[in-house]
Amino acid sequence: MALPTPGGGEPQFQWSAKLATSRLIQIYAALDNAIHRCVFQFTYLKRGINGLRYTLNNYLWVIFTFTLFSSTAKALNQISVDVLKGEGEIAGARLGLSPWASANYRLPLLGRVAVTTELSLTQLQAAGADSGFDNNAVYAVTPVLRKSLGRLFSIPTELEFGIGASLLENRHFGQKDLGSKFQFEDRLGLLMQLNSGLAVSLRYMHYSNGGITASNPGLDFINVSLIYPL
Repeated sequence: MALPTPGGGEPQFQWSAKLATSRLIQIYAALDNAIHRCVFQFTYLKRGINGLRYTLNNYLWVIFTFTLFSSTAKALNQISVDVLKGEGEIAGARLGLSPWASANYRLPLLGRVAVTTELSLTQLQAAGADSGFDNNAVYAVTPVLRKSLGRLFSIPTELEFGIGASLLENRHFGQKDLGSKFQFEDRLGLLMQLNSGLAVSLRYMHYSNGGITASNPGLDFINVSLIYPL
């Protein structure tokens, strides 16, 4: 026979059973929420990989055709692999190719600069957005200028900036109507030359259509790039 608790309340073993049941329910709810979050993230990762594979195939065909018919493209100069982080849950991966070696010019105010052209493919994901608005691909051609800043922490460092043209796969992305598939691609960053021609770059990147449509919210990213010579 169960003994009553002091004050005439419920028996002690009934109170302990209720507490244990409540704790088990809380633990189950936490585990269920964690499992759902893992499945949710895995689903978006899988869709992002599939989307990148599809757009990469298209991109490589464009590069192959462009290189085949361009008499000035003798060999690929460098390749870059980037990760991007945008506002909220927007993130992405980027592949860049420079078909030509950089050329040196002397420009007013800037002095001596190196100029090259980058062809790039960016695959973007907006976690949590509605289906059909959660991924996007960006194809871009961007002239890039690099100005030597000397050495930073004994590492050769360059200022990198450029303005190019890009084409989105989808005009609507995440919670935004970007106004048009055409977007300008702007970049500003620092590039540090490492050993054997390897380089790393930290950039701010911005996409917008320059106000050619009424809707022009733009996209902003912080970009970290690893650049390999070819």
